[in-house]
Amino acid sequence: MKNSGDQSSEQEESGCLSEEVKAAFIALSFEVSSIVLVASFDRSTFQLISHAHKTRLVCVILLVIMAWAFDALKLFFVVRGAAGEKNKLQTCGSP
Repeated sequence: MKNSGDQSSEQEESGCLSEEVKAAFIALSFEVSSIVLVASFDRSTFQLISHAHKTRLVCVILLVIMAWAFDALKLFFVVRGAAGEKNKLQTCGSP
């Protein structure tokens, strides 16, 4: 029977990141993106957004998010295919 120390060392050797590291990376990414967005906004940007059709603006935002998601999914399958994993999806903790 393996203890938790053995499992974490195996994950580190296999290149898998811990959940805390993943969460910190995602939080840092959101913070940097927020800083860039806030730095690029000015008064005319807020006026333009406030005069836009709200339903159309929401639709465009949802379409952009869907495009990002499908692009990420496409990249995931391309990388997985290049790595030779054709039949099964394997994650860090599974045998």
